[in-house]
Amino acid sequence: MRKILIRGTVIIILLLGIFFLARTLPYAKDALRTENVDGFSKDWLLTIEGSSIGKVIDLPYDIHEDEASQTITIQKRLPLYNFPNPSLRIGTGNLKFKVFLDGELIYRFDSLSALNNGKPVGNACLIVDLPEDCFGKEVKIEFKSCDKQAIDILYKVEFGTRDYNILVMYSYSSVEMMIAFSLVLIGVLILILIILVNFKYKTGYENLYLVGLIGCIVIWIIGQSQGYLFIYNNFAFNYYIQLNVLFLFPVLMYRYIYHRYNMEYKRVTLWLSDIHLGYWALILIAQLFELLSLNVLERGYIIFFCITLFVCMGIVLQEVNKNRRYLVGILTIAILIILINIFKRDIQSVSISMKVMISTIILLEGAIIFKITYGLLKLLETNNYNRFLKIQLNNQLEHYILLEQKYISYRKIQHDMKNHWKVVNQLACENNIGEVQHYTALMLDEVEKQRRKVFDTGNPILDAILTEKFYIASTLGIKVTHEILIKKNIAIDLLDWCSIYGNALDNAIEACKKVEDLRWINIKIYYKEGQLICKISNGINSSLPIDINYKTTKENKEIHGFGLKNIKKSVEKYGGELQISHTREVFEIAFVLFEV
Repeated sequence: MRKILIRGTVIIILLLGIFFLARTLPYAKDALRTENVDGFSKDWLLTIEGSSIGKVIDLPYDIHEDEASQTITIQKRLPLYNFPNPSLRIGTGNLKFKVFLDGELIYRFDSLSALNNGKPVGNACLIVDLPEDCFGKEVKIEFKSCDKQAIDILYKVEFGTRDYNILVMYSYSSVEMMIAFSLVLIGVLILILIILVNFKYKTGYENLYLVGLIGCIVIWIIGQSQGYLFIYNNFAFNYYIQLNVLFLFPVLMYRYIYHRYNMEYKRVTLWLSDIHLGYWALILIAQLFELLSLNVLERGYIIFFCITLFVCMGIVLQEVNKNRRYLVGILTIAILIILINIFKRDIQSVSISMKVMISTIILLEGAIIFKITYGLLKLLETNNYNRFLKIQLNNQLEHYILLEQKYISYRKIQHDMKNHWKVVNQLACENNIGEVQHYTALMLDEVEKQRRKVFDTGNPILDAILTEKFYIASTLGIKVTHEILIKKNIAIDLLDWCSIYGNALDNAIEACKKVEDLRWINIKIYYKEGQLICKISNGINSSLPIDINYKTTKENKEIHGFGLKNIKKSVEKYGGELQISHTREVFEIAFVLFEV
């Protein structure tokens, strides 16, 4: 029965599948035609305006025969093929051109000359649609540069179906688009990390400049790869966005360096950022009033960026701290972008593939950004740890300095009161006043008891800590026993006294508070030949589990989670090692401080 049901189900699925597939047949369209003419970039007739030059060339072709503002013409006859939607794919670099078919103008590209004082600017790769009867006719393309520089290279011209030319352009930009997409993911990841870290530690949003730098690189990659054609096919818009991103990059880069790294002359980087911001505004104003062409402005920007970059590099090289490698990484990105823009034409004119070159450089940028991100996370972790450590230790130091002052004042009062009541007692004895004698004797005994509760090791901060913790322990019913044999004025920093003994005794008291019956703390401190030897043990609740990493059990873990870490750091400062051990009922720490 089961086999029959399975077979029936399979038959139903097959029949329904065939039925639904049959219903899709009316939606069929003609398949994409990706036909092209192989070798179309070969055997073009080249002529140059105002000269007798006329020769056959293969594209791409490096030109050395022309002068500035001359018109260069290439022409050849289209082959007798027959495919739909014929088109030409023409590459242009800072050129405007016209396309003629049997002498008739069918297309013209003025680049940005209408927006740039009549001068073309920007690189592009364009598809020129041809009429269906173009086969066998002569095509002529006139290139002209209105810039002061002569035309230095003619790129390939491809002939094929429109679908083919679109597919080729997509394949040319696919690698860069994938890399750009991966950088977007990296930027989003860093942005999420920045938000999470700031939400938890309130570190500020200065690292958003790093996200901005990544965004600039992404936009620049998309623009250079012609990938913008598949996002928003607007050559002028792409060029202006790409140009402004280029101007924005140093502004963000220098501000990121200023906020992220603590350098001696870091304020100079902020000035560099402000100068670039002002230069950017002047460029836009100059363009608005048609004072200078974009070509001149872009070249001026590259020179200016090189100057400020060398200034910043000089500041960086003076730094000897470990953060320098991250700064060099960021500056490397800027240098690569400048080099690509300066040598872009030369790279395209040699035999090495521009795609391989660009892809290699972009991958290098990705590796640098990964390194920066990793360093950023480690730096945030260290900064936050040090920030909380400093806050906690400063609070402890202020508290114990105040306790020391109160302790000295209390000792003076004790001394005065003791002498005073001795006189009173003597007077009472002479007058045979029994009640006064008895009362003063009790007072002397109480003063003596109080005196024994105040520590006096000759190390004021340690005395203040022990006295305060002894008092807190006594109010909680904790029995404190101690054996302290040390010399006066031991060479230990005030913060380290607080860090070691303040945290150790706080932890011991906190553990004893969880014990129901017998609460106790034992302190042993010895000094021998420049070594301070210490062991502090306390009772613990055997029914409560102990974290293997000895993490805090207090609610505010961000503030209270550094106790043992602080002790360990201070102990290691004096060449020691913190040893921690425990049994079911006893917790113990021990260490030795050297050369104190």
